[in-house]
Amino acid sequence: RKAFQMMNIRQATIIVTTVLVVLLLAFGLYLKISSPVISPGDGPEFAAAAYTLGIPHPPGYPFWIMSGRLFTLLPLGNIGWRANLVSVAAITLAAVFVFLGSRHFFSLRSALISSLVFATTYPILRTVSGAEVYPQLIMLVSLMFYLIAVHRKSGRYQNRLIALFCGLGISIHYLSLLFLPGWIFLSWITGRRGSLTKGLILSLAAFLIGLALFIALPIRAAKTPMLSWGRVELANRFIKHINRATYQKMERGQKANWPARKRFAGDFLKRLMSRTFPYGGETLFVFGLIFLMINKPILFTAFLVLFFMPAGLIITLLRFEFNPLNLSRLHNYYLAIYPIGAVIIGFGFQTLDNRLQRHGKVFLILALIFSIIAFVFINKAKINLRNCYYAIDLGDNLARQLPKDAIFMAKSDAVTFPMWFIQAVNNQRPRSEERRVGKECRSRWSPYH
Repeated sequence: RKAFQMMNIRQATIIVTTVLVVLLLAFGLYLKISSPVISPGDGPEFAAAAYTLGIPHPPGYPFWIMSGRLFTLLPLGNIGWRANLVSVAAITLAAVFVFLGSRHFFSLRSALISSLVFATTYPILRTVSGAEVYPQLIMLVSLMFYLIAVHRKSGRYQNRLIALFCGLGISIHYLSLLFLPGWIFLSWITGRRGSLTKGLILSLAAFLIGLALFIALPIRAAKTPMLSWGRVELANRFIKHINRATYQKMERGQKANWPARKRFAGDFLKRLMSRTFPYGGETLFVFGLIFLMINKPILFTAFLVLFFMPAGLIITLLRFEFNPLNLSRLHNYYLAIYPIGAVIIGFGFQTLDNRLQRHGKVFLILALIFSIIAFVFINKAKINLRNCYYAIDLGDNLARQLPKDAIFMAKSDAVTFPMWFIQAVNNQRPRSEERRVGKECRSRWSPYH
């Protein structure tokens, strides 16, 4: 018994040490590539909304705004950089959850490789550089995978936890719903059965608790924060806001025939699997799928559903204008599958590791570590941090040059959001109002006083 306790202590020490290594490596890398000021895209809006506890574009993203507010209170750097730390912290925790969950399926060494591969995946490196909601969605997917892995034998509280985090995930991004079929299936094959009625009621209650964060939107909007999109303090405006009615034409109002969807799906999958994982990752991914298909067919089906169903649902349900220019936009919607892809790569590594002798194992590990390091250094140059200075300088220069009582009409968010940040955070021309002129006009009228 004493020897067993000593073994448990030793194993726990190794696990804690490995977690700290993953934590420090990921956090240090992401700090290095994080934008030093606000990032382009939605970053300026999210940073300004977090700083003022405002209401960003639909559906409002209450979880991001509340967590972002905590980061803006840190006595470090500028507000834009603090908002970017939300992404850094989220992806760092996601890497830790991938490791902790993976070790329940294969060896500690394979779990470490799986975590490092995920942490250095190229789309992950790009999304971690600015303030966005996708890193938190990735963290949520990794956390749910970890919880299922931990409770897969006992099944205790598993369904309720999944329901809770699915509800919470909707407050992060609606894309979390795309993973729901896969989570239900994986939970069903790994958990224990219980009372169906009781389980459904408790799961529904947990789901509604997760959704409750949306109540904060009309409450905060009633306080008239400086950045308030859509007047969500009104009931009908609140429903339209969380329903993303503003983007109905873009997401659900276009036409696309099935041949166009098929071509788009092919281009999308080709882009997804090319130069995405560290060198050799695609090969290990295939080995992992083959291993799961032969040895664990039910688990293979669950991982296949989790990895490929979100893209299939997006291409099937959303009515985008399907063309190559929309590939990058849709690729952001698919970022949360990379933790699952890294776990499948872990199975592939485990398959090779079990079939190699000692010297072969050492060579495989060293080759993968070298591959990961080379992949990071090569792709780090593609993450152009000069864009973040474009975002901050654009808003600052426009705000300085506008004459008193001027009316500025912006055509895109790339111009509007940096100016909002300058107003809300730097207090330059602080009073503003956002309006849309007509149903078909995409310009915004913003009077600056």
